[in-house]
Amino acid sequence: MARGVKNKVVTKFKNTKKKPQEKIDRIVQKETTVQHKPVLPNLPLLSSKGGGKSKLSPRIHRLIAEQLQYFQLKRISKMRGVWLYVVLGTVCGIFLAGITFVTLDIRQNMAKKQQLQAQRVKLQSQILKWEKINTQYPGYRDGYLRVAVLAYQVGDIAKARTYVQKTLDVDPYFNEAQILNKLLDTQEMIKE
Repeated sequence: MARGVKNKVVTKFKNTKKKPQEKIDRIVQKETTVQHKPVLPNLPLLSSKGGGKSKLSPRIHRLIAEQLQYFQLKRISKMRGVWLYVVLGTVCGIFLAGITFVTLDIRQNMAKKQQLQAQRVKLQSQILKWEKINTQYPGYRDGYLRVAVLAYQVGDIAKARTYVQKTLDVDPYFNEAQILNKLLDTQEMIKE
């Protein structure tokens, strides 16, 4: 790009008799500096007194430090933004994982509940069957004990207690009925 500018300047001075190289260089330098914006603003030059000669130097040390601080702050703010996204992403991921685990746990609990309800319905139907047998055959100790055990499995302690007493009334030395009676006594003590 500087060559093209230099060629323009050289063609300007072809018509003149003298071609002073200094003037050409100054014009080239002026045209190239006009086309490019300076990175740093024009700063006043300071003279420093040392050794009798005055040296001119720009006072840019403060500007450079400020620019470095600006770039460091910009980098830190970008990193804060990245860390913010990382933290938010992590929190959202944990939240979604928690929702997933809770959903799975609820599904498992619902399946267990349905299974227990089906088992309870089955036990209730067996209780009705054995009560019907007990009405047909009064004094059948195994039938009374079977209803007591099924009532205990369902959780109906009062009904289980009633049928254990009927079993023990028929046969007071029936060992399984005595074991179930002790078990029912401990259950009542635990509840109290």
